[in-house]
Amino acid sequence: MPDPLLEVRDLRTYFFTRYGVGKAVDGVSFVVNEAETLGLVGESGCGKTVTAMSIVRTIPRPAAKIIGGEVLFEGSDLLKLSDSEMRDVRGKQIGVILQDPMLSLDPLFTIGNQVAEPLQWHMQMSGSGLDRRVVDLLREVKIAAPEIRVGEYPHQASGGMRQRMVGAMAIACTPKLLIADEPTTALDVTIQAQYLDLLTELKTTHRLAMILITHDLGVVARVCDRVAVMYGGRIVETAPVKEIYAAPAHPYTQALIGSVPKMDQRTDELYAIEGQPPDVRNLPPGCTFSPRCPFAMDICRQEFPPEVAVASGHTVKCWLHQDGKHGS
Repeated sequence: MPDPLLEVRDLRTYFFTRYGVGKAVDGVSFVVNEAETLGLVGESGCGKTVTAMSIVRTIPRPAAKIIGGEVLFEGSDLLKLSDSEMRDVRGKQIGVILQDPMLSLDPLFTIGNQVAEPLQWHMQMSGSGLDRRVVDLLREVKIAAPEIRVGEYPHQASGGMRQRMVGAMAIACTPKLLIADEPTTALDVTIQAQYLDLLTELKTTHRLAMILITHDLGVVARVCDRVAVMYGGRIVETAPVKEIYAAPAHPYTQALIGSVPKMDQRTDELYAIEGQPPDVRNLPPGCTFSPRCPFAMDICRQEFPPEVAVASGHTVKCWLHQDGKHGS
């Protein structure tokens, strides 16, 4: 097997506040291979976005600090790079699409100016060659009349169009890895489907690896190759996408899948996971899901389970799968 493009090892990112220490990312490990899409799934507040921000080192400082772990990108630990070295990686080798495009777009600059910026910074492009490249990028993300759009401002575009513009900025320097953080949340169903098709097309055309952060399991099924399920700042299950739907091993994964309405079944009441996600400033001892888990045992409330393989490429951290190691 070739070395993975990205390997995250025991990543820990904590928030130090007057109210206590929040363990937003607490020992996360996963790999992303070339041209592969990994879905990072979980409820809001489970640590997905902080994981992504830690990879590209855009966590809100000084409150947030990466206190341990490694982020190996093509064998180089990004956590050991200087700020200037990291700026050369961010945008050029790793592209990022944020959840809200208006957070990525400056209302005072034209669309053309903003799509051109990474090309000017990383590729030292200028003049007519830069202008042509910007128009080509907008055309590649399916924006109509790109020659006109380059002179307009973000407020003149729809939400779906702004998200496409952010996508053009993210792929401008043909990165090897694209991190998409909830890219379809603000889009309606029709535009969402079109945008997912666009991401898939861009991934295939440019042989991009991608980390897709979402809470929508329908999006995961449509786009991803593998899935990592997060809860309470930790990854509790990892598997190929078909395996995760066919045989979910962790009770939290089972509950997430059970929460998705089934169009071919009639029901009087939709399923919901009882309770609330844990406060990362006051995580329960043992398994962080144990207060909400219908299968919780005494050991679940005392010790966090080690990772165990339940099938090829399918791992889980749950005492239910620790043969001979748990009691009642």
